[in-house]
Amino acid sequence: GLGENASIIAEFAKSNSESEILGAIGGNAVRIEAGGQLTPNLDARAYYRQADSGFSNNSTVSFTPVATVAVYYNIGFRIEPRDRTGFAHLFEHMMFEGSKNVAKSEHMKLINQVGGMVNGSTTQDRTNYWEVVPSNQLELALWLEADRMRSLKVTKENFENQRSTVKEERRQRIDNQPYMRILYELKDDIAYQNFAYKHSIIGSMEDLDSASLEDVQRFHNLYYRPNN
Repeated sequence: GLGENASIIAEFAKSNSESEILGAIGGNAVRIEAGGQLTPNLDARAYYRQADSGFSNNSTVSFTPVATVAVYYNIGFRIEPRDRTGFAHLFEHMMFEGSKNVAKSEHMKLINQVGGMVNGSTTQDRTNYWEVVPSNQLELALWLEADRMRSLKVTKENFENQRSTVKEERRQRIDNQPYMRILYELKDDIAYQNFAYKHSIIGSMEDLDSASLEDVQRFHNLYYRPNN
């Protein structure tokens, strides 16, 4: 609940505008309404009256409980072989291309429809996928992750689509940007002796072009498993 923070918010409200209050407590599923009291959803309550700012004498602040699901796979780009760089990052894209019970791009749409957020990221050591949802939608987030872990559609169409997307991302972020190769690639090439950490997270154009559907399916079957 609001607990001991209630008095801090109340004091803040006495000397700040409505927009400043919204900015201070926004981003946390908070709602402010004209009303008569400062009240979180969980039963803790606090009250204040504001003197001169023109903001409503009393307001209600409601905190919505949220849940986070984060799935980490032990597959970062350090595991990629020399001639198949970029696969870990490629699958960060592939994982949103649909599964047995979820259509292409439907994963993000379903999470967004309930007011949630979703994304993924790839580093040297892991790839992760996460959802932040209202707590009453936790089952939805878990089901979506389970469905794509079990039955991701690693098809030729999806592979070709996302290979093109990753190649364009490389052009936009690295190849066509001044100094970006230094930031994204050359510093690691200089810093590390082991190929696992030396090579580019996004992969080379040559490796992406030469990859086959069978290579991608084998990569998925090997690393995208419950025991990894």
